[in-house]
Amino acid sequence: MSAPMVKDGISETGRALNYHNRIEYLISLHEEYHSEFQLKNFVIGSALTPYAKWKQVLAELRGRWRGYLSAIDEEKLLKLQIEKIARKSRFLIFSRNAKLRSEIKLNRLRSDLSILKFNNSHQKREIDILLKIANELSEKYKFDRLSYADLTELEAQIWIEKARYLAGLDIFCFKGISKETADFMFRLPVEDRKRILEDIKREPGNLLGWIDKE
Repeated sequence: MSAPMVKDGISETGRALNYHNRIEYLISLHEEYHSEFQLKNFVIGSALTPYAKWKQVLAELRGRWRGYLSAIDEEKLLKLQIEKIARKSRFLIFSRNAKLRSEIKLNRLRSDLSILKFNNSHQKREIDILLKIANELSEKYKFDRLSYADLTELEAQIWIEKARYLAGLDIFCFKGISKETADFMFRLPVEDRKRILEDIKREPGNLLGWIDKE
C-alpha cells in the first residue's frame, strides 16, 4: 500500500482536513436571520409610534419563541436518534457495506444536529434582542400596565400616524398626495382626517416630522 502524498510538509489527508475545517470555521461566522441593526431599525423601527413598536416586538417575540421551543425539542430528539444508532453500531456485527451505511447515516444526522444547533443559537440571539427592546419599551411607556381604553386610543394613533407618514412620503417624493394615500386617509375618523388635511394645506413640510422621529 503506497504512502499518502506529501506536499509542503502536509499530507493529502491533512490538506483535506484543513480545507474542511476552514470552510466549517467560515460558516460558523455567518449570522443567520436578522442582525441587531435590522431588528431595531427595520423590523421594529419601521413602526411609526412607540405603541406600534410595542405591538410589533410582541408579535416577533411570540413567533420566534414558539419556534425556538419547538426547535429545542427537535434538537433533543435528534440527539436521542444519534445515540440509538451509535449504540446499535457498537454492539451489533455489520457487514462492511452495512457498517458504511450506518456511518453515513450517523454523519448526516450529526450534520443535521450541527445545523439545528447553529440555527437555534441565532434564533436565541434574536429573542434576546427582542426581549431587550420589549423591556426598554415597557420601562419607558408602561404599555403592559395601561388600561384597555388607553390602549384603544394608542391603537387609533397608529393609523393616524400611518396616514401622516404616507402623506409626508408622497409630498417628499412626488410633491403631492397619491390616490392610494388619499383613499387611506379618508378611512380615518372625520376629525383626524381634517387635521391631517389642514396640515397639508397650511405647511406640508410639517408632515415630514417622521424623518426626525426615533
